[in-house]
Amino acid sequence: MSNDITVELTRAIKFTPDGSGELADGDFVILREPTAAPRELKICSFLKQQFFIMSMEVARNGKEEKDDVVESTDKKTVIAGTEIIYGMYGCQSIDMTKVLEKAKELFKIVGKIAGAKLLTDHMLNSMYPEDLEKLLGEYMVNFILRSILSKT
Repeated sequence: MSNDITVELTRAIKFTPDGSGELADGDFVILREPTAAPRELKICSFLKQQFFIMSMEVARNGKEEKDDVVESTDKKTVIAGTEIIYGMYGCQSIDMTKVLEKAKELFKIVGKIAGAKLLTDHMLNSMYPEDLEKLLGEYMVNFILRSILSKT
């Protein structure tokens, strides 16, 4: 059973599929769920911690931003990945450059461009910034925060 997610990219990135020798356009990334391997665990724990920092800062400031992030549909709570990222950007105590760099480290382990080839530094560095944010938001919602969000 596979728990992979597919994230469509706004702008395709060029890559060379293994064995082909020719450039191709990758317009989606397949992300697999994390494992407890030390490197993945360390990065995922850091990202989860950043979410909690954001939540605590929002609560301390008494803002109702949570309503912008959380939408209830019947008995299920839906949180958009992009809203989590925007919320993190709004927190003074979160260094989003560091968060995105950590995400890139993780995506080199768990992400495949067009499902064919692991993401590389070159691919990630040439990626449209909003696509990187989208990957991170979707990864957080679907894997890193799933256990927390399913209880809300």
